Amino acid sequence: MPNRLALAVAALFTALALAAQPDDAAYKKNDGAAQSQPAVHASDSVNKQTDGKNDDAKAGENSPCMNTSITPWHKKPEWWTLIVTALAACIVGWQSWETRKAAQAALWNAQAMITAERPWIVAGFTKSQEETVPKEGWVRFNWEVKNVGRTPARLTFAAARVVFNVDKEPLPDIPDYGEPEYYFTERVIVPGATLAFLSHWYERKGGKYRRLYQTEDLNVVDLLVGFGCVTYRDTFNSGREYVTRFCDESTITGMDVSDPFSPWMDAPSEYTDCT
Repeated sequence: MPNRLALAVAALFTALALAAQPDDAAYKKNDGAAQSQPAVHASDSVNKQTDGKNDDAKAGENSPCMNTSITPWHKKPEWWTLIVTALAACIVGWQSWETRKAAQAALWNAQAMITAERPWIVAGFTKSQEETVPKEGWVRFNWEVKNVGRTPARLTFAAARVVFNVDKEPLPDIPDYGEPEYYFTERVIVPGATLAFLSHWYERKGGKYRRLYQTEDLNVVDLLVGFGCVTYRDTFNSGREYVTRFCDESTITGMDVSDPFSPWMDAPSEYTDCT
C-alpha cells in the first residue's frame, strides 16, 4: 500500500510539473506579430519628434537585450522534480519505520506468549520424614517440585541437601548441591503435578560436605538449612533452560526434627536466584 501511494504521488507531481512548463511557441508567435506591424509617421515636426521618441522607447522595450522577466519557480520542472523526489524519500522512510515497528510488535507478542504459556517450577523442603532422629543417626528430608505453569516442564537437573552446622561454618558463595537425582532426569511434569524427593542431611567441615550421623541427644535448638536447584525446559522446543533455586530453614531440638521448613530470609542471593 505505501508503494502504491508513493507512485501515485510521484505521478501527480510529475504531471503538474509538465503542465507548469512555459509555452515558448506562443511567445514566439506574439513577438512575430509585433514585429510585422508597420510604423506610422506624422507630417509635422512636433509629431515626428514625439513619434520618434515613442518608437525609440518601444524599440527599447522590444529589444532582446532589455528583457529582464524571470520565470517563477513553480513553472520550472526541475523544482517539481526535486519536490517529488523529496516526498518519495519521506514515504519510503515512513514505510521502513512502520515495517520495523510492526516487526518489533510481533516479537514482543511472541515473547509475551512464551512467558504466559511457559512452565513454572516451584520447589522447596517440606519436613523431615522422621519425627525424631533414628538410632542409626541419619535423617531423610522431604522436598517437592511442582509445575504451576500452563505447559509441561522437562526436568534436566534436580538436587538438594540439608546442612546441620551453618552457624559454625557458613555456606560457601557458590552452592554445592551434590549428586543430582538421575532417576528423575528428563522426567516431564504436567501443569499442576508434583514430584517428591528425599535428601539426607550433611555436616560441613573443612570446606567439604559429609553425610551426618547424629546419635547424641542434644538439648539445644540448632538451625537446619535445606537448599537445592532444579533446571528444566519447556516442551515446545524454545531452546531456553529455566532455573529454580530455593533455600529453606528449620530447627532441630535435641532429637526432635518434626518442625516444618520455611523460606530462609538470610539466604545468600546465589541460593535463591530463579529464571
